[in-house]
Amino acid sequence: MNKETFNRLKKVNDIFSEIDFTYHEIARQSGLSNSEFNVLYTLCELGNGCLLSLAYKHNGTSRQTIESAVRKLEKNELMYLQAGEGRKKTMWLTPKGETFVEEKIKPILKMEEEILSAWQEEELVQYLHLNQKYLDDLRQKFNEYNRSK
Repeated sequence: MNKETFNRLKKVNDIFSEIDFTYHEIARQSGLSNSEFNVLYTLCELGNGCLLSLAYKHNGTSRQTIESAVRKLEKNELMYLQAGEGRKKTMWLTPKGETFVEEKIKPILKMEEEILSAWQEEELVQYLHLNQKYLDDLRQKFNEYNRSK
């Protein structure tokens, strides 16, 4: 890899790391682990009563990590699971959880919305396009790598 490409890759990785760290700080200041924050964030995005299995997919996190976070959130009386059809489980906020989400999670969603709303339309389209392109290319390269093994 040439030096210029290496420096660009480092910059991309630094930005991703700083974004992750910022969300970690947001979760920490809310009194939550990253995975607990992500579960509550998912409930805000997908709505009360969403399937637990969607939380795994939505967060790109292991089932064990999400279930551990859910158990802690249940212990803190912020949410509960309800048995659904077959082995499906749905996630629900308790009244205490609804208050917590209003105070700690929804303001973050509002900040994110304000950031994206402040961008020019072409900036947002370009940002989404390039992130999707990076994801698609990464998946393709990873699949090629796996096939070559």
